[in-house]
Amino acid sequence: MAFFPQFIIPGSGEHQVMVQMLIMGMTFLVCTLVVFSAVAWGAGTLADRLRSPRVQTILNKTSALIFLLLAISTLLWKAG
Repeated sequence: MAFFPQFIIPGSGEHQVMVQMLIMGMTFLVCTLVVFSAVAWGAGTLADRLRSPRVQTILNKTSALIFLLLAISTLLWKAG
């Protein structure tokens, strides 16, 4: 709400300023609700997919490969 006053039409009466602030505040509220709802829906969908046994197997094999590569690079790395 701190950024809204710069968008208020100058020279407006006190009642008009209050209406403009209310409209801007409600617009912000609706936009925030839409964005947060989309993020929550996307996170829920992604979580459902990540819980499947097939995806778990892929993630486990990928992390095993990464750790294997890190171990090999540690063995082959020459200090200084």
